[in-house]
Amino acid sequence: MKKLLSLALAGALSLGLVNSAPGSQGSGCMPTTGTVSGLTFAQKTNAAIAALISSNSGATAPATDCTETPIKGQVWLDTSVTPNVEKRYDGNQWITVGAVDSANHVWSPPVGGGTTTIAAATTTDICAAPSAVQNITGTTTITGFGSACTVGVRKTLLFSSATPLAYNATSLILPGLRSYTTSAGDAADAIYLGAGNWRILNIAKIDGSSVTNPAIPLGTVLYGDYSAIPPKMIHGAGQALSRAAYPDYLASVTRTSTVNMGAGNPSLSAFSSTQGLGVGMPVEGPGISAGTVITSITSGTSFTISPAANANSGTNAVTVFITGYGTGGDSTTVGVKDCRGTTLAGRDNQYYGFASGRLSATYFGADPNRIGAIGGSQSHVLTIAEMAAHSHTGSGGTSIESQNHTHQYGRSRVVPSGSGPLAGGGTYNIDNGDEQPSGGISQQHTHSYSFTTSTVGFGAAFTLVQPTSIAECVVVVLP
Repeated sequence: MKKLLSLALAGALSLGLVNSAPGSQGSGCMPTTGTVSGLTFAQKTNAAIAALISSNSGATAPATDCTETPIKGQVWLDTSVTPNVEKRYDGNQWITVGAVDSANHVWSPPVGGGTTTIAAATTTDICAAPSAVQNITGTTTITGFGSACTVGVRKTLLFSSATPLAYNATSLILPGLRSYTTSAGDAADAIYLGAGNWRILNIAKIDGSSVTNPAIPLGTVLYGDYSAIPPKMIHGAGQALSRAAYPDYLASVTRTSTVNMGAGNPSLSAFSSTQGLGVGMPVEGPGISAGTVITSITSGTSFTISPAANANSGTNAVTVFITGYGTGGDSTTVGVKDCRGTTLAGRDNQYYGFASGRLSATYFGADPNRIGAIGGSQSHVLTIAEMAAHSHTGSGGTSIESQNHTHQYGRSRVVPSGSGPLAGGGTYNIDNGDEQPSGGISQQHTHSYSFTTSTVGFGAAFTLVQPTSIAECVVVVLP
């Protein structure tokens, strides 16, 4: 009998009654009451093991616990879709772990998952929650993102406010190697490098513009028919900007160099280059009084200032503000070019200091070699000195007088001395009386004369404006 049972069991095994199937959702609940044959128990055990081995593979969610409901942490390979999707129960629902692409033999986990909201802080710990997407609120300046992440972890950051990110070459590396203040809606990708150091791989601005645009340098003047002023630009109206708010623009429109200087001496020498500099540009530095400006350019590397340096004889670094401080500005501001109602011309000696001679101070009315100089006029009243040399000629005379006419004249007679009414001799005028001849002189003759022409014209100004199209003039002030 025992031998027959053994043969029956062997037959069952050979028929695969207890072999694990490729996919299985066998129950993990073993009977705890009643009588169960060894074969039945073994089959149920093998089915449960098969379910574990195949990750509860099946087209429907498994319910293999004794409660016949999923349990937290349970794995399920969902074969109802292609590629099959591996899922895990989180206690409330099935969440996707990844896809099993059996056709291409690829495991495809989801990138990221979950969102968390965190307030901006000096150190904003984006690793405190495992969520791949971190919504950052507030305007506190961020200098780091914490050190609790595993090296290589990437996070997507969504900003809802103007949040400053402080660039650091080690702990917070930002695109463009510069600090950046987000706008609401901006997004960024961050990767953890270890030791509290993060790198922002990119910043996606909500308006679609780039964080930095090296193709358009700061300080560039542009003209365009803009319906609205483009991002990173402002109208060029000579206004004053805060140096703290526009540090990159400040650096682009100032020139710093070490110079040789002496207390009480107005001359600064050994400057890197005075090309484009000119009278009136502010100068700052050690030993330089507030309000100091350039008074003359004396060479390609030297200039004079007023007032003179007051201290720090020797070598010091000074800064020249090419665009000045701006209207109403001071030592905390930097100016913007005023391009209202003007056209642009290349600096006359911009090529290594060799002037073209096309613009001169005589006719331009300003220094054509100084960046920002404004000259010329839209109209002009001609002066006598500007008129071409010329003369007005004229002559005339009376017509020949052929008619008899009389010219009064006087005559004298010399009488010798003797007796009578003219005794004694001498010369006597006899304009009238019996000695006056009658009649006239009828000989033909003319009379000459001179004249002055009458004044004409009004002395009004005449136009000097070239054909011009009006546009918005803007200056790039943000990178």
